[in-house]
Amino acid sequence: MTVRTAQASRGQLMLISVASALLFLIVWQAVTMTGMVSSLVLPSPVQVVQRAADLVTSPYEGETLVGHAWASLLIVTTAWLAAIVIGWPLGVWIGWSAGASRVIGGIIEVVRPIPPVAWIPLALIWFGLAPTGKVFVVWLAAVIPCIINAQEAVRRVDPLTVSAGRVLGASPLTILRTIVVPAALPFMLTGARISLGSAWMTLVAAELLASVSGLGYMMQAGRRNQLADVVVVGMLAVGLLGAATGLFLRWLEKRALPWAVEAR
Repeated sequence: MTVRTAQASRGQLMLISVASALLFLIVWQAVTMTGMVSSLVLPSPVQVVQRAADLVTSPYEGETLVGHAWASLLIVTTAWLAAIVIGWPLGVWIGWSAGASRVIGGIIEVVRPIPPVAWIPLALIWFGLAPTGKVFVVWLAAVIPCIINAQEAVRRVDPLTVSAGRVLGASPLTILRTIVVPAALPFMLTGARISLGSAWMTLVAAELLASVSGLGYMMQAGRRNQLADVVVVGMLAVGLLGAATGLFLRWLEKRALPWAVEAR
């Protein structure tokens, strides 16, 4: 495929995406304008935009929309970075060491099926309403994909390259650092993006149950006050922030690790 053909394909996909979004908004507006669905249940796009504009300038439950969004973004970023710092080395170790796989891998397999939201009551006991509790719950959701993807990425490294390193006299640590980790990195980055999505999904649940600020808290307050437009604004804000952080991560990968992106 030539560069011009690839650019044309991307342009067509972009056009289709924009057209689909516009069609969705038109249908949404039509459904609410005709009275098929009450605005108390599903506000129209115009109402949502108006409410979003109000929330940007006027505090709601102590914070503006920007303030709530910043509180949520800070929790997700902190938990996600901690998940990478802990999850990647742990996953690489499990994938590289048979002993670690037998001991730690079993623990991971037990913890893995437990939904992160199930930890919320325990986090409340440990941390109360402090942000640390939400960071802990979101970290649990983010760290598992990092561990699993790093572990599988290491195990899928071509054994011939590892054997070649051993034949040349490289130590196990040197092989791990110079051969295994660079080869596994493209798939570890995929796990990082999955981890980021899990973090955003869990954040809302954590803030719905235990918070004094954040988008999830704002949505819960909107539900209590029967303001569906506030709830929809919060949902859209989470979606946009999640998409923006995901796109930023992709951009960062292409700039910092172009070879890893091409390898994947």
